[in-house]
Amino acid sequence: MPDAPPPQTTIRFSRWDPPTRQISTPGLSATLFGDCLSSDQTVADAIVTNTTPAQAVRALVHLPGRFGVTVRDGDGIAVAGDLAGTIRWWWTRHNGTIQLALSPLPLAQLTGSQVNPLAVAANLFLPDAAPDLSDESIYHGVRELSPSRILVISGEHATTERRPDPSPIPVRDAPEALAEALATSVRAHTAGAAAVSADLSGGLDSSTLALLAARTTDTPITALTYTDSYSANDDDAGYALALAKDEPGLTHQVLTGGPEELPFTDLFGAPVTDLSSLDVLLYARTRFRLAPVAGTSVHLVGGGGDVVLGAPITYLADAARLAGARRFISECTGWARLRHRPVHRLVRAALVASRTSYRAALEHAATELDTPPRARRAEHVPRFESSVAWVHVSKSARWATPSARAQVAEALRAGRPGDDQDGADAHTLRLIRWHGSVTRSFLHVADHLGVPIAAPFFDSDVLAACLSVPAWQRATVHQAKPLLRQAFTGRLPNDLFIRRTKGDYSACEYHGLRANAGAVRALLTDSRLADLDIIDAAAVRADLDAAISGARAPMGALSQVLATEVWLRQLETYTGEA
Repeated sequence: MPDAPPPQTTIRFSRWDPPTRQISTPGLSATLFGDCLSSDQTVADAIVTNTTPAQAVRALVHLPGRFGVTVRDGDGIAVAGDLAGTIRWWWTRHNGTIQLALSPLPLAQLTGSQVNPLAVAANLFLPDAAPDLSDESIYHGVRELSPSRILVISGEHATTERRPDPSPIPVRDAPEALAEALATSVRAHTAGAAAVSADLSGGLDSSTLALLAARTTDTPITALTYTDSYSANDDDAGYALALAKDEPGLTHQVLTGGPEELPFTDLFGAPVTDLSSLDVLLYARTRFRLAPVAGTSVHLVGGGGDVVLGAPITYLADAARLAGARRFISECTGWARLRHRPVHRLVRAALVASRTSYRAALEHAATELDTPPRARRAEHVPRFESSVAWVHVSKSARWATPSARAQVAEALRAGRPGDDQDGADAHTLRLIRWHGSVTRSFLHVADHLGVPIAAPFFDSDVLAACLSVPAWQRATVHQAKPLLRQAFTGRLPNDLFIRRTKGDYSACEYHGLRANAGAVRALLTDSRLADLDIIDAAAVRADLDAAISGARAPMGALSQVLATEVWLRQLETYTGEA
């Protein structure tokens, strides 16, 4: 347990906290939470040249790994989470002190805070934009520190300052920096480990890490591939088998799920999470696929690779301004053909987005929320060009009460994002932090199952390498994850990079809803979200019934609502025990 910080500030610990390390120098003491890959001496060297906690934190956040940090002296303390948001800080004032925690729930329990309906609604209706609206967390009176900020506390005074950007890397050096960062992370996590395991989905991200691990350590790597008979167009297992066959360091296991592993099964079997999490809907599958490696020293996952190595489709908006006409038209044409849309529609959408600021996009979302939703009609696939936008209002908003829509719209208009929020690079970082938050809950669930997770794609130096390449250069319709290919061509098998498909598990969700229809309908019969005046439960039930019958439905929005309903019920009985 780390030493106590100054008496004006208390850190409250919870069962969700990652492992800690403490390093002290004359005048300053640092505590690292999570996986800092630097030695104690390197950390001490980074601290010793600084005179204040804030200065030391600004230096430490550049070290490799995925970790949060506190630095204190005799007068104050400064804290930061990791850049991706998998390790976050919350804080509140209580009885004349400032209380800090890596989970909001201990602070809510301390102060008697209840769930904040506006924050719940905002996270449902605008999941990737909600953090920009306020630092108010999902609990009243508990504030959340953005991954882009550092919290500085001196006595009773608390302020935030901008977190320094990752150290810049020349674009031409980014592939080599990425290769070195991933290899370093895998080496650090597997060194001296008694048992090492890894996901091997057959996709680029997890396969890269599994192969690196197999070539880094003499310990056999247990590589897990999950598949089931419900998946559509799922050729993951075939690619995974081909890779494992040629890699002697991998001990491959294919896990075939059945009805008991479908989404929405055993909804209340999952451990309580401090925030709403889709992992409760997938808990039966997660429990099944991680069971063979319970007790492992470390389990490597490729989570985050899609968003870190790629870019949102809004990269086309940046390409319209920066890439030159030939490249821009080539990208738009490629996507139009892939999605069976007219090229000119995609070109127009990209040009409109290129002239739209993030602030204007938030205003447009507020106007959309101000407009009453249309009467329910058959669900359809959105036109692809509509995805070229900086903000998307979730389809859950069509089930919202008028009051909830109005309150979130007001919060959107009150937000004041800076100019640094414009463009596809800023959009990428917002999505990374949303995925980081999702991964945070998965880490807690996996830990409950006895499987410590390493997620190298969220390491600070991996992010620095990837984000050094502008989004419009990092992504292309013509090749999957070109930066990863450039980094590992000649280092890993060429077969790894030939795949152009991606497993689709969406059919499982429909099968899972149908198999668990009674349990999911019960969540909306006595809806906690309706009690909070956030949704109209009858409107949700209409779409839920359509999905159960096999009709197309807004499955992502339904899943968010159902996960939140489960979480609110779990909070009602949570006692703070493991």
